[in-house]
Amino acid sequence: MARPDSALSIAKRRHLQWEAMLVIVLVVSLVAGRVLSPMFLSSANFSNMLADFTEIALIALPMTLIIVATEIDLSVASVLGASSALMGVLWHMGLPMPLVIVIILAAGTLAGLLNGLVIVRFTWLSLAVTIGTLALFGGLAYVLLGDQAIADFPAVYGVRHRHGGRLVPADAVHPGNPRRDRIRGAVAGDAVRP
Repeated sequence: MARPDSALSIAKRRHLQWEAMLVIVLVVSLVAGRVLSPMFLSSANFSNMLADFTEIALIALPMTLIIVATEIDLSVASVLGASSALMGVLWHMGLPMPLVIVIILAAGTLAGLLNGLVIVRFTWLSLAVTIGTLALFGGLAYVLLGDQAIADFPAVYGVRHRHGGRLVPADAVHPGNPRRDRIRGAVAGDAVRP
């Protein structure tokens, strides 16, 4: 008859084998990427990757904790949408962007708190609660914006472009911007007059 601790040691060995296999797959992927493209492990590529998936990672990493706790939150996208709609409305009202950012962070936090309190207080399934709040926050976004779009944000808060090996605000590379030459000089490392 097998001892109970031997079953535990078998499980530990299998777990370590799985983790070792993941490390091997990661190393093989990195080496293959480098062989196939000399730009794969470059700082420019890492910068582009970070710029592309930072927003998704900020949402996905906390979701990982929820999933590890064997729960689910289906309302994440609608909270993002409602917060974005609120940001547009507040900006359109003339509030300064730093204040708008604080308000939408508070609104998103309160939306998550509402989900958590309802789930814990009433011991309802997170799936059911977050399906409901998905519709609630999605509807709130529609109430805030309707069928209009607000897109007059300053370019400094917009898309960033690669210029001279560095990410710069979108308005720095577009013609017609009076700051363009000054920003380009600063990016290139030239002496810039104030």
